[in-house]
Amino acid sequence: MAMETSKYNLVQMLVIRSRLPLLWVVIIVTVVMCLLLVLARYLDNNFADLSTWGFWQNHLTVLMLLAYMISVQFFIWRLRNQAIQALKSLLVLDESEAERLTTEAAKSNRRRELISILIGIGLTVVLGQPWNLEWGPGELWLSVYQVIANVLMNGMLFWLIYDTLASVIRIARLSGNELNLDIFETELLTPIAKWSLSISLAFVGGTSLSLIFQTQENLLRWQTITMYVILIIVIILIFFLSMWSIHVVMAKAKKRKLDLVKRNIVEVSRELEGKMSQGLLKGTEELSSNITSLATYQKMIQDIPAWPFNADIIRRLAASMLAPVAVFFIKIFDRLGIGM
Repeated sequence: MAMETSKYNLVQMLVIRSRLPLLWVVIIVTVVMCLLLVLARYLDNNFADLSTWGFWQNHLTVLMLLAYMISVQFFIWRLRNQAIQALKSLLVLDESEAERLTTEAAKSNRRRELISILIGIGLTVVLGQPWNLEWGPGELWLSVYQVIANVLMNGMLFWLIYDTLASVIRIARLSGNELNLDIFETELLTPIAKWSLSISLAFVGGTSLSLIFQTQENLLRWQTITMYVILIIVIILIFFLSMWSIHVVMAKAKKRKLDLVKRNIVEVSRELEGKMSQGLLKGTEELSSNITSLATYQKMIQDIPAWPFNADIIRRLAASMLAPVAVFFIKIFDRLGIGM
């Protein structure tokens, strides 16, 4: 049972053990958090806030991000497994060893997952300074709710970051083994590019979601703008970092072929030059034809990309980057009274 559940990360394991569909788990978590918020206002004997959008706007970000981080896991996990299987088909190993390595690459480390959650909780306490919240009458239970919600969200966020980086490292280790890679059939590596894209899209989605519930005043602060610019840069870096190990493998395979072609071009060129220097022009047509063929082959190799993605995936990444930017400007234009 331990080996069976180890292929799932912590959140997936909890969802599976609940024996409920993912959608119902997300709905239940969201409803429970909303009910706890209402309960906090009831215990504070302060219901006035519940009828204002501003109050809900301040708390919906946490609720939506929690629901989002839970639901996005299975999407990323499925594409990650497809990437692992793509690498498995290229491993120059016997079946049992290939199976062992791919099983290891898909295996979760439960202790490290828990440590990442504790780090997120610890930083929430240190940076959030809950002791500075309003703990007086009318705000006591709302402050308790805020601490619990922020602890859950940041614990999940740090866990998500750890799980992403751990997957990148495991796949990098797997690709470090000898691969039977044909640079003319790079479509075999497309699942890896799709998995990398899914990671970026997941973070883009979370970023856009957090922007939706930000107040216009907060969005206009230079600190907020700087944070989101850095976040978008990090998302792009994650996309390329998750494919770096495959890029290295492809670049090496490409270089080996180019080196082989160059050696043959040099060898045939020297032979042709030797015949020409001796005035033996007869038979040089075949050598010239060989050089032309080798040069054409060299150009073909040079034109092959050393990254496991195509133009369509890059377009999707670029388009996804526009989503948070569009949300940001829509909210700012609305604040300034500028029609779209």
